[in-house]
Amino acid sequence: MSLKKCISSQWIINIDRNAFAYQYDVKIFFEFSDGKKRLFLSENNNNHFKALCRKAIHGIDELKHLVSAYDGCGLLWTPEALKTDIEVEIPQPDLDNFLKQYLVDPDVASNNHDGVLHVSLKKADVIMMTDFTKNSVDSALVKDRPWRTLMEFILSEYAVTRQDNPFVGHGSGCLMETTEHEFRCGLKYREGHYKGCHVINGNHGVPQMSLAMNYCRKVFFPANANFQKFISDFVGSGKTYNDAEILCWGLRLRKIDNPRKIFQFENFVGHNIRGGDIFADTKDLKDVAIDLI
Repeated sequence: MSLKKCISSQWIINIDRNAFAYQYDVKIFFEFSDGKKRLFLSENNNNHFKALCRKAIHGIDELKHLVSAYDGCGLLWTPEALKTDIEVEIPQPDLDNFLKQYLVDPDVASNNHDGVLHVSLKKADVIMMTDFTKNSVDSALVKDRPWRTLMEFILSEYAVTRQDNPFVGHGSGCLMETTEHEFRCGLKYREGHYKGCHVINGNHGVPQMSLAMNYCRKVFFPANANFQKFISDFVGSGKTYNDAEILCWGLRLRKIDNPRKIFQFENFVGHNIRGGDIFADTKDLKDVAIDLI
């Protein structure tokens, strides 16, 4: 739900004539201790798994001192080619604490940590960043999508990786701040923007890259909230459980004691919750958190 939206501005992007970009296909998966189950992190297009993938990528020695732009899933760009493709295996005990708390197998004994994280980067396309001009046909610019996608990744990288007030992706081309502001009925709103890169006719009719941004505010469920408390506060504000069902239908939920287990809210049975393949009594709702992935 968008509260307000207005066009902010448009800027020309100047690109060095000799700038190249090297595309790498990324594959990240966690192999559980029995060797039979795998969790494919880079194939899950949501913010939770993107955060895990970014953490894994940033732990690769060859990338620590190299500028890169990463979509959080299966695509990474660098301004310089890596010396070789990358294939690494990291045992679960050697993972940093952030990855270690999520990459565990709840079906085995708690002292069994024999899982392995696999990370691979394989070189794919190479493009000259100003070559989009050769693929233009008058104002149609029919083959500019790879250049636009690359530029959108580059311009998002710092916003989503910076330490202070990072942004998170929310749909195509939308970045929202993580800072929440009070709205009503327990809901929050965040500020952010839609952005997109376009190829326009510049000086003397020469195609040129540009950035357009639209400011917006959007209403969200509170991040990492306890679902029972949210429902209690919502109903306590004068709403009904029927209102809560309409509002929360399709909402992603996760168990606090097993954050890898994600399901979607469907409805209440009495005051119990049914969602996906999970049915919880009211007393268990305190262990269910709202997930904004």
